[in-house]
Amino acid sequence: MTKHDQNGNPVFKNVRQNPINGLWYKNVWSGGGYGEPVSNIRRYGYDTQAQARDGDISDFNAASYHEPEDD
Repeated sequence: MTKHDQNGNPVFKNVRQNPINGLWYKNVWSGGGYGEPVSNIRRYGYDTQAQARDGDISDFNAASYHEPEDD
């Protein structure tokens, strides 16, 4: 099931590696349950692809979290 933002646009996890710094980035968000739109969409960076696949909005305090960079 595809999640949507408040404007009705689809939101994707979009896991990919930044070739410059080697980090794996993923879109994370809160909300989106029971037909509600997602909110608070952010892009988090992780050390490994597995961490990125498992990442979520609560990771801002995780050891694997890095400040977003242009990728």
